[in-house]
Amino acid sequence: MISPPIWVLIAFFLGAIPFALLLAHLSGKGDVRPVGDGNPGVTNTWKLGGWRLGAPVLALDFSKGALPVAAASIFVARSVIQSNIISLVAEILFGVVLVL
Repeated sequence: MISPPIWVLIAFFLGAIPFALLLAHLSGKGDVRPVGDGNPGVTNTWKLGGWRLGAPVLALDFSKGALPVAAASIFVARSVIQSNIISLVAEILFGVVLVL
């Protein structure tokens, strides 16, 4: 299992990937920053290349925010479940010791 600090690094570096710039360059449309307000993002990429370029950027930008959150929630859920199971087992063992 990957430790929480590694997840933080993965989320940080995943969030730093400029998918709008990458996909615009890979599609041959050039730089997306001169379009619109100058920020590389979904709106300006959509203006530059239409829905065929904007939709993948939207999906990738959404994913780079949603995937780390989903991974963190799974990690937290597992740790809560494990701690509850451990405390339940401890209570049962403590109860058995008290009965004996």
